[in-house]
Formats: sequence, C-alpha cells, structure tokens
Amino acid sequence: MNFSAGNLRDISYAGISAYPRLKNVVDAFKELKAYYGPGFLLTAAPETQYVQGGYSTYTDTFGSFLPIIQNLRNELDLLAVQLYNTGGENGLDGQYYGSAKKSNMVTALTDMVIKGYNIASTGMRFDGLPASKVLIALPACPSAAGSGYLTPQEGINAMHYLRTGTTFSGRTYTMQPGGPYPSLRGLMTWSVNWDASSCGNSSELSKAYAAYFASQGAAKTLALDDISSKSNATIAYFKNNALSVSNENEDIAQVDVFNIVGQNLVSHRNVQNNKEVLLQSHSFSTKQLFLVVVTDKSGNKKSFKVMNFLN
Repeated sequence: MNFSAGNLRDISYAGISAYPRLKNVVDAFKELKAYYGPGFLLTAAPETQYVQGGYSTYTDTFGSFLPIIQNLRNELDLLAVQLYNTGGENGLDGQYYGSAKKSNMVTALTDMVIKGYNIASTGMRFDGLPASKVLIALPACPSAAGSGYLTPQEGINAMHYLRTGTTFSGRTYTMQPGGPYPSLRGLMTWSVNWDASSCGNSSELSKAYAAYFASQGAAKTLALDDISSKSNATIAYFKNNALSVSNENEDIAQVDVFNIVGQNLVSHRNVQNNKEVLLQSHSFSTKQLFLVVVTDKSGNKKSFKVMNFLN
C-alpha cells in the first residue's frame, strides 16, 4: 500500500490530487460505486500499519491507507483492519498495544478507527468511520495466523465492551468519549474455512460468535417470523431482472429487500393491496443473493433468500 504520498499534508480530495497513485484509486472506486449502486459492496481489510500506524508515523506506507478511507468514507461499506500478524500500535491513550495484550489490543485499535485521530505530526486528521461500518478482524485459530489469535471468549469480551461498555477481566484500555458503540458491525475472519477444517473441524469461532450475536438480538431486522400456515403459498423469484412476489391466500402489504450485509435496498408498500407485486430496481442489476421479506395484510412475515442470476 505504497501510494508514494508520504509528503501529503492535505488529506482532502483536493489535497490528494497531487498524488496520482492515491487519487486514481479513490476515483476508480467512486466510479464503480456510482455505476453499480448500493448492491455493490466496497470493503477493505488493510493491515494495522497502514491505518492505526499513521497515529504515530506517516510515510509512504505507515498510515498510507488513511487518505483512501477518508475520501471513500461515503462509498465504503465495511472496514475490517487485520488485528493479527502485527507488532501492534499505539492507542489513543498513548499506550502500546501488541498482540500479547489480546482483548485490550482489539478494543484500543477498534476504538481508534471509529473515533479518528491526528495523523502523526502532519497536521492532517483522520475523521474515523461510523461504528456501523467497522468490523473486528481476527484469525479463526492459532494456525490461521502467525500472531494475534484470541480465543472466542477473549474476542467476545472485547466486542461486548465496545458495543455495551461492559468491562471484562484484565481490561486496561478505556474507550474514548463517545463509546460504547452498539452499532459496531461485527466480526470478519479471512480464515472461515480454517474454522471448519484446519482448526479441528469444530467451527468453534463461528458457533461462539453466532451464539453471542443471537443473545444480543443483533440484526433483529432480519430475525423474522414465518407465515406459518401459509408459508408455501408465498413465492419470490427473479424474472428479467425484476423481482416477482406473490401470495395465493393473502394480500401483500409490503416487500423489503436486503443485501447480504443487511442493508435495505428496496422498501415497497403495496398500496393496491393485491396478491402480486413486481419490483424493479437498479440494485438488482448485479448477480447476488438477496433477502426478501414479505409482509402480508395481517402483519405476518415470510423471508426468502433469492439469487438473481441475471438473464
């Protein structure tokens, strides 16, 4: 992530214009996001030196990803800085947090990307991202990374503190004013396949975090009741890039369409109160999986996972 912008002293879009390698990356993703719309997810998983490292030092590499995050803050959907395979960084409290500090490293370095910070001695400032765009990134098991592994409980302790403010045994880092962050997005692991195989075929990480999020009522928008007696009567499918929804027995009141990370793409209220709805949206122009939630006139809900394979 060397963008040859170590002499940058203005993090604004106008400021990065003097550094083509930096500006071209920003422009390319702005163009892609504008063209494909909300169905196109822009995510990033940089290492800590390129993000939190900029708090202490700014060079061609240290802190080099901060101008990109800053200028793509509206387009970026998810940021998951890799909190492993790193020597650690200084937190906002001035203390050094390496992988040996485990839960405290996770809380300190996650707090940084939400709160924002001054970039070394450059006079520039990274404004931080909303917690709803931030993921904690951890390895699934010790063999999945050289360093930085946390047991599921250690990771959950850190996440629960960040989301609720509930302390944990051995906590030394205190969140900056503005926390906790109940909208903190969740967990990312590049090694999810290892969780199911190389880590002992136990899926320990996936099961532990799934249980935690369920206990917290996370993603409650997507925790839906079925139309139990009429579930087979409701059908949802794509035809010519339009979403067709029908119910043989009950008028449809509303149809909501979400992408795989829970963002609401379409919310259609069926004012005609009929049993069939045909929806068209620019969000349907890419091949992807959608979650379709159908609410009938009685207020019952049915959810479907529907793939648009494109015609």
